[in-house]
Amino acid sequence: GRRRERRDLTIKTIDLRPMYMSFEFNCRTNDNVELVLEGSFFWEIVDLQAMVQYTNDTTGDICNHARSRFIELVSKVTLQEFMLQFNVIAEKVHQNDDSDFYKQRGVKIHSLEVTGYHCAEMSTAQILEEI
Repeated sequence: GRRRERRDLTIKTIDLRPMYMSFEFNCRTNDNVELVLEGSFFWEIVDLQAMVQYTNDTTGDICNHARSRFIELVSKVTLQEFMLQFNVIAEKVHQNDDSDFYKQRGVKIHSLEVTGYHCAEMSTAQILEEI
């Protein structure tokens, strides 16, 4: 947001209920097809102290880390493999993450789902439709 000249913000309550957040990421397959992935996270804050101590942009951190993981995993498969197993890849993004990324930030990802995807370039999409 906007930079504040006065640093007098006081937070009185924080919503700790599980939250829903949608995303849209671009990534490339191993055979160089650029995809736009659409999906959603269901997550919650489980350690408020860790979250406040480690980050001031929890949702941004979650999205950036997930995007990085998607780019890493999608780049290892062809478009055909992606189309057959995109839900498995989405599951691996957060369940097979060996880092302490979410724990450090005091959050837990309950689910991460890809709800849709399409080719970023129309010309690629048209060629794939013809095949």
